Amino acid sequence: MLQPIQIAGAFKPIAALGFRGTLGAASWHSLNMTRDGTLGFGTSPLSDEVVAIDLTTQPVTKLRTIPLQPLPGTGNNQPDAMGGGEAIVGETLPVSLRAAGQVAFVDADSLEINSFVKITEPSPPGTFSTMSCIGCSVHGVTVRPGHYRHGDRDTDDHIHDDHHDRDDGHGGSD
Repeated sequence: MLQPIQIAGAFKPIAALGFRGTLGAASWHSLNMTRDGTLGFGTSPLSDEVVAIDLTTQPVTKLRTIPLQPLPGTGNNQPDAMGGGEAIVGETLPVSLRAAGQVAFVDADSLEINSFVKITEPSPPGTFSTMSCIGCSVHGVTVRPGHYRHGDRDTDDHIHDDHHDRDDGHGGSD
């Protein structure tokens, strides 16, 4: 029996993600989708691309590939994680570029690159494991929607009390 999983706010069986067709990507790392489950994105690290996918068709349809190459040369950027497991909110898809040390911001509506933001220095070619990402510059940057940053999330386990662990000037904390 298939176990239900929650995707974009609705319960769907695992089979909804399996056996939907092939997309011809050079490699595959991560999948993310819009909250309504109609548009998906997959990263292809070896070709420095994000694949945009129409999830409303059977089989799924590749809409286009979006090359992410702030550093010249295929494989020098290596897109991997997108959004830290959060469904895409609004129209911006953040994509970490593990070899380039950057984050790409892709417009999920136009499928165009908005910008690249440098986080750290790039990894020299061939110096990190593409299987484990040991030695990569950036791995899995999460950009949370604004309401999560302000503690409105139902399952938020972070402390948002602004005086917690603040030095009170008397050698101790609150």
